[in-house]
Amino acid sequence: MKYLLLPLTLLLFAFADEHKQPESPGLPWRIISSDKDPSVQSNESLIEFRFLIDGTKARQRNIVYSYNAIQDTAICSNDGELDLYVKPGRYKFQFYLDQSHYEVVTDSVGCKGGYTTTIEVDFRNSEIMIEVDKPVIYLYPESTTDVNVKLNFNGNLGFTWPQYNEGWNVTAQPDGSLQSAGKSFDYLFWEGSASVSASSFDNTSGYIVQRDTLADFFEHALTKMNLSPRERQDFITYWCPRMIQNEFNYIHFASEQEYNSIATMNITPQPDEVFRVFMVWSKADPKENTVERSQDLPRASRKGFTVVEWGGAEISNNEL
Repeated sequence: MKYLLLPLTLLLFAFADEHKQPESPGLPWRIISSDKDPSVQSNESLIEFRFLIDGTKARQRNIVYSYNAIQDTAICSNDGELDLYVKPGRYKFQFYLDQSHYEVVTDSVGCKGGYTTTIEVDFRNSEIMIEVDKPVIYLYPESTTDVNVKLNFNGNLGFTWPQYNEGWNVTAQPDGSLQSAGKSFDYLFWEGSASVSASSFDNTSGYIVQRDTLADFFEHALTKMNLSPRERQDFITYWCPRMIQNEFNYIHFASEQEYNSIATMNITPQPDEVFRVFMVWSKADPKENTVERSQDLPRASRKGFTVVEWGGAEISNNEL
């Protein structure tokens, strides 16, 4: 079989462990049969894969797979089937369909010479619903400026303040105060619910933070990111009361790419600097929850017309 799309394959399997299936009833793969087959030579073993997508046959879908350091890609048949000849031995298989489905990793499977083994693989949907909580947007123009802000949110907006009518139109002051329809505001507020892939976030980086050190952790991290004292205070007083219910929390600050998959903004006039902080967090058990590395936190550049936004989402431990 030819090695097609090898660079993509290497990339996908470089972060394969990030997308393992969470606990759920039944395994996403099973051995249906393993029988001696006179059409298969004794020095080889035939594996017949039958691919399903959420229980339905995967018809002519591109499947990326890996086994014993061999990586390749192939298109399954109209019945969702793919044949693979290997040398007799034991193999651990790994399969990737797309970002909307969990990867599937098998146990070590014994493949006998002269045998045909049939394995069923079911790609299960990794989409989860999240509540995007209290993103607030601060506007700091260099002089009094009329500003229009439009959200591009891949979900359903909930409460907004001031009310979002296909955008916000406000008059912004250099100190961050806003006026709209004769009322004053400290920031633009929005929240909503969205369906995202559990694999959207890099759960190999972040922090495990104990309850008693939570406020100090945020003070240090947000200062490093160059948030102002007022922005840090708003963030800490909103999130800490919720998070101290847990003895430990896992915290990941989403990258720009991760957050942009949920929401982006169009701002007129165009700001000189836009800095967005989006925290993904969950209850953690330090004995079971580990992270491979801490994060290199970005730092806001506050030059010219600057826009700062922060928000977050709690995701259950299994989903994350």
